[in-house]
Amino acid sequence: MSVAVLELGHNGPWTEEEYFALGETSARIEWYLLVEPDEAGAVSLRLLRLDGAHYVEHAVATAGEALETQEPFPFRLDASAL
Repeated sequence: MSVAVLELGHNGPWTEEEYFALGETSARIEWYLLVEPDEAGAVSLRLLRLDGAHYVEHAVATAGEALETQEPFPFRLDASAL
């Protein structure tokens, strides 16, 4: 299993082009956790999983919420703690 966490320091929200470019990686990383700060410093979390040739959203937590999932392993991550 491969898991990647992407850019805490990414400037601004991900564009559609950047988001879909994740599917073009040759490494075929099975899971991505996107950590997206907004201009106010709040953080959103987006967990993506590889589904065939593309990535699909598996779980999301916006500012003040916690991302909780059982896959790819059980964990809970509070976005407000970042």
